[in-house]
Amino acid sequence: MLVDGDNLIVKWVKGASKGSRVLEKGEPEKRPELADYVGTWYGEQDSLKIVWVIKAALGKPAISANYLDKNGKIVGAFVGIDVELKAGKLLFTAKFQKKPRSSWHDLSEHTCEMIVDNVLSDKSTKAPAVVV
Repeated sequence: MLVDGDNLIVKWVKGASKGSRVLEKGEPEKRPELADYVGTWYGEQDSLKIVWVIKAALGKPAISANYLDKNGKIVGAFVGIDVELKAGKLLFTAKFQKKPRSSWHDLSEHTCEMIVDNVLSDKSTKAPAVVV
C-alpha cells in the first residue's frame, strides 16, 4: 500500500493476476452531538401522541416526555434518569411519573439515535420502539 496525497494505492496479486486500486479518502462519519438532540420531538406510540423535550443543562442531557390521548389530555409522563450521550447515541432510563398504559414497564432502558436530520429512533430494551 502506498499513500499518494489523500489517496491510498493498494497493489494486489492473486495467482498470475495482479493489479492496483486507488481508494479515495472520505470524510469521517459525523456523530450527533448533544446540540443535535436538544429540542421538542413528536411521535406516536400505541395510539398516543408523544412529546419529548430534550435539554442540555450545564452540558449534560436531560429528557422528559408526556403522552397525550386523542383529545390532547395528558395520560402519562416520564423523566429520564442516568441520561448520557455515548458514541453519538442518547442513552437513558425512563422513570414514569404516570404510566400511559398499565402494561408498560417502568425503568425501561432506551437507546436513541439520529436516523436522519429531525428523525430520532428509540430502540428501547423493555418497551416498544418509537420514532419521535
